[in-house]
Amino acid sequence: MLSRILFLLLLTSCSLFKGSEKLSNPDLLKNIEAIKVEGEGKGRLHIRERQYLFGIEAVLKDDKSWILAVTIPLHGEEALIFPDLRDQNADDPAMESFARRIEHSIRENLKDSDLKGADFLAALRKTLRVLLAHKLGLPLNCRENLCTLEEEIFQVEKKEKEISIITPFAGHNLIATASNLTDSFFMNTRFKVLSPEGKRELISLELFWK
Repeated sequence: MLSRILFLLLLTSCSLFKGSEKLSNPDLLKNIEAIKVEGEGKGRLHIRERQYLFGIEAVLKDDKSWILAVTIPLHGEEALIFPDLRDQNADDPAMESFARRIEHSIRENLKDSDLKGADFLAALRKTLRVLLAHKLGLPLNCRENLCTLEEEIFQVEKKEKEISIITPFAGHNLIATASNLTDSFFMNTRFKVLSPEGKRELISLELFWK
């Protein structure tokens, strides 16, 4: 019951963030820069039947390390940290609490899938390097529906009111979709992985920004 109440509160709050503007800027780099991955708001992690709802605060510390702090009711504060995003091959330190929760939930709830938590987090790190390239000073190049960053290729899909960045990894695709364009920013950022045949959603991490 508590989970349902929190879910309704989440939807009610996030409805305030919805925008109606269309994606009119033809500059793909500018569209990517408008994808919000810093600030405060609410979030939802959905892995098969398992769902977590939480408050979020995300920052780019020292212009290089992305930190997502989440506050989960009845669990307290946890964190997901990707250090030194400027370095393509940087090794992550000991797993932070929210990263461990993601890995554990994938292992427990996706036993019939070959999706691994470490692979998902590695793909999320690659995607964040694209989304934050302009702040990190990374050489992101985009043309038509493709972006390249240090020899890695990312497919881009643009619709009337949303944009998606696709990161291939370990037989899967991590799809980062930004929607609800308000003024100059997208107020909803969603990271999801579908099953290889594309029929089932394995994991979804949604961030609703204020």
